[in-house]
Amino acid sequence: MPWRRFVTYNAAGGIVWAATYTFASYYLGDAFSSAETTISVALAAAAAVAIAAMMVLVRRQYQKLTVIAEAAIQGPLT
Repeated sequence: MPWRRFVTYNAAGGIVWAATYTFASYYLGDAFSSAETTISVALAAAAAVAIAAMMVLVRRQYQKLTVIAEAAIQGPLT
């Protein structure tokens, strides 16, 4: 393919690609702003559940490691 034709098609494709993503982002952002409250509540609930689950997992792991450490080292752990 001659380079002039390639550059022309490449530039046209880049312009179309950029315009498509720009308009899609604009319209999806507009739709997101109308559903923002519902999404924010759902994300906050998911974050709360994830934090609670991590706290439970860390506590369980801490207790298991304490038992292992007490078995490995004689005497009280401080």
